[in-house]
Amino acid sequence: MSTANGNLSPAHPKNNRNENNTSGSLKNGTSFIKNILTASLIAVLISVYPVYIYCTKVQVHSVITGYLISLMNAMIGYGMNEKSAKSFMVIVFGGMGIRIILAGIFLLIAIEFTNLNSVFLISSVFVFYIIFMSLEIHYLHKKQAAVEK
Repeated sequence: MSTANGNLSPAHPKNNRNENNTSGSLKNGTSFIKNILTASLIAVLISVYPVYIYCTKVQVHSVITGYLISLMNAMIGYGMNEKSAKSFMVIVFGGMGIRIILAGIFLLIAIEFTNLNSVFLISSVFVFYIIFMSLEIHYLHKKQAAVEK
């Protein structure tokens, strides 16, 4: 199975590996969940010291609430995208609209009925929304590429 120069031929089993081995991570969604948890851990590790030094207790609660709103948004999106791959565009864009409305409602409730700092709350929702949305797009792209192959 070797060529004259010692390289493996294309027929060798090691060269026929599936480049996008998605047997576990995309089928059961563990890659998305792991990415969300990793991004959350990185954000916490980066922000612990500045938040501890410069923020008040209300500002910390505002950031945590914003994180939870964005996390809820990402998990709802994950749940919606796992249900059906048939009408991909309808589910993604329709679901995105519904989720943004839900996030807005929770944001308005948090601003109106709590004493949270609205600037920190809105900022954290925005930052975590961007992070989680980019992870979701990456996951959906990988999932769609695996379906097309």
